[in-house]
Amino acid sequence: MIDFDWGRAAPDARLAETGFRAEWTGYLVVQESGRHAFWLAATDPAASLSISTTEGRPLAGLDEPGSIEVDLDRGVHDLRVGFRRPAGDARIRLEWRPPGGERETLDARHLLHPSRNR
Repeated sequence: MIDFDWGRAAPDARLAETGFRAEWTGYLVVQESGRHAFWLAATDPAASLSISTTEGRPLAGLDEPGSIEVDLDRGVHDLRVGFRRPAGDARIRLEWRPPGGERETLDARHLLHPSRNR
């Protein structure tokens, strides 16, 4: 799940309170083919989202907070979210709406860590 509000603190005491970067990489598990909507909310104006096939073919992306709709086939897709915090509050959240579903935070039911077998 990508839903963090660090406020003015760093996510880890070993990091500086400003100037840190975070990147989430893994797999999005799509249960039903069709039109999916994604919302990326962040205090970083350059926060990014990319969705690709596991073969590396880009399917959709955002280079700033916002929303996007994309047709996805059932199966596993590469997912990457980037965030940097130059100063100020640090917040980021990724939500989605699968076909026929409700808008919700994209959680562990639909995500796989890269170290797990697909």
